[in-house]
Amino acid sequence: MKFYKKGVSLLHTLMMILVSAGLVIMICVTALEVVRRYVFGLSFSWAEELVKYLMIMVAFFGGAVAYRDKGLVSLDLLTGKLSKKAQIVIELLSETVAVALIAMLFWFSLQSVLKPGVYRQISIGLKVSMAIPWAPLPIGFGAMLLFAPEHYYQLFSRLMGKDGEQA
Repeated sequence: MKFYKKGVSLLHTLMMILVSAGLVIMICVTALEVVRRYVFGLSFSWAEELVKYLMIMVAFFGGAVAYRDKGLVSLDLLTGKLSKKAQIVIELLSETVAVALIAMLFWFSLQSVLKPGVYRQISIGLKVSMAIPWAPLPIGFGAMLLFAPEHYYQLFSRLMGKDGEQA
């Protein structure tokens, strides 16, 4: 598990860097575009498209990072009143349903990106294959699937009475 955790931590760090860089680029391009448009009456043909594609990347990579960090929304109003073992069992069920849904979304998004109609289509402003701006979907869902075993390990460790949070 130690080797796996190291690899997953590296992926997590890489995704955090990409999300941060994406946000910085989005802010810079948007600010530049506002100045060019309202001061000089000019605009880049690719700016809006780039910001849109970066937003997709930030959303799906950021979602994967939040999933690993357990930063996604959860409702624990009812489960907070249950015993610790019952809470863990419900978390296991919830995690299993989430992983099944993520796996399904990964498969469908991968199939969509690999369709000839997507990867042969060229974007208007950036002149790149449309597979590039849509690739963050399967990458983000795939990263979530790679992060899931770590969640299961922690949950089963807690269920067995061990400290799974540090594993």
